[in-house]
Amino acid sequence: MTAIAGIVDKDTGVVYIGGDSAGAGDHHVLVRDTPKVFKRMVMGDWMVFGFTSSFRFGQILEYCFEPPELTTGFGLTYMVSAFIPALRNTLNREYWLKTRDGVAEQGAFMIGYKSRLFGVECDFSVFPTIHGYHACGYGADMIRSSLYTSGRVVPKIHCSDRIGIALASCAEFSRGIRPPFTILSTFRD
Repeated sequence: MTAIAGIVDKDTGVVYIGGDSAGAGDHHVLVRDTPKVFKRMVMGDWMVFGFTSSFRFGQILEYCFEPPELTTGFGLTYMVSAFIPALRNTLNREYWLKTRDGVAEQGAFMIGYKSRLFGVECDFSVFPTIHGYHACGYGADMIRSSLYTSGRVVPKIHCSDRIGIALASCAEFSRGIRPPFTILSTFRD
């Protein structure tokens, strides 16, 4: 089971994504040292990912998939017409593209790049976040509730702290979410 949280800092445009470390099955939970969140340099800027479902899916995203070059800017058009077809090709090449009732699917994930945060559902549908934050995985509802609340606190809580609090609260009340938490951003290191 998985908890992934993402936020776009309204002031700086930096995107933060964080995730837990649980590898869970029906009757067990193991803490893994393989993060569910990673970042890659893409055309001179950091692209940050957070994935759900399978560690193999995450490995393909991180090590096998090459995001296509931006020709029109990073937005919904790029994600739907270039990114998703390239990802589907990679998943197929790596024998990971699954189908259920004739529909291709994989784990849900999110991507942060160039001040934008997108969610990608299991059926490859893509959506930009409208609230400035997003969550996916088993703990998504708890995380969204925490991010909603922490976004209204004064003084302002830093985005990475908000994600840490959301993941910790999710781990407290969910059997399949475990620390340590990995939180990365698109900020240039």
